[in-house]
Amino acid sequence: MARISTHDLARAKDAVARLLEQLDLSAYLYDVEPADDGPWQVRIDCAAGEAWQSLSLSVDADLLLRSVADAGVGARILEEWRRSLAGCSVPNGSGAQGDRH
Repeated sequence: MARISTHDLARAKDAVARLLEQLDLSAYLYDVEPADDGPWQVRIDCAAGEAWQSLSLSVDADLLLRSVADAGVGARILEEWRRSLAGCSVPNGSGAQGDRH
């Protein structure tokens, strides 16, 4: 992705929100940090038991934007993110939603 537009950043944030909802986390906050060259960063603060943990996940901007229309691309991103976010709390021990943004 050569030039970052406000529209692309908004679409990327929407894509991240949709993906994180599927992980069913208890509580989390996130932000998307674009890069002119290389992968974008998704910064996530999530509930981890009685504390919070902060993580930064790399994601290809084009794949992230494609994940909205292509469930297979979204599934691949989620597979990677699940491993990284394994320490985050989920309601009743499995998957879920939480505070967003």
